[in-house]
Amino acid sequence: MKGEHAPAQDGYLPLASKPLAVPLTSSIPPGGILSASVRLFVLYVAAVICGGLSPGQVVFTALLQEAGFLSELCKNAAQRTCDEQFLMIAQILTFMSSALLVWTLISGLLYDSMGPRFVGVMGASMLAFGLLVVLMAVLTSQTWLFVLGVGFADGGSLMQNFAFYGLLFHLPGWQA
Repeated sequence: MKGEHAPAQDGYLPLASKPLAVPLTSSIPPGGILSASVRLFVLYVAAVICGGLSPGQVVFTALLQEAGFLSELCKNAAQRTCDEQFLMIAQILTFMSSALLVWTLISGLLYDSMGPRFVGVMGASMLAFGLLVVLMAVLTSQTWLFVLGVGFADGGSLMQNFAFYGLLFHLPGWQA
């Protein structure tokens, strides 16, 4: 009987002679589908807002320059901003956006092994820590501290974005 499947047993659909882990009947999450949709939308907005610093390089380079970060690179001590300062900030953020690709692998491995809740909490913690380190770096004008902070902030925001996929299972009608 090639191509034929055995009938569903115990509410599970067989696939390649092994049952799926998801029952055929979909369950509505506590609070109803509206509550799950609202949670999904709030998480989406938070993930968009907390996108990290490297993806917003165009905006953040000018803001960091205006804040006086790395102003010691300016040849004229009276100048608060200069081209050298702008270029150095842009180079750092460009490098960090390339390094962000490593966080994609790490985030995916953690998501698969630890689950979305762990990845979301870890990402939020890393993002908060990274932004605090960036603040200290801007106040002290320490380049290495800035690179460390951007790395944590970008990695944390990427992990939060990965955690978003775990929420999709709360919307049974939208699953593939």
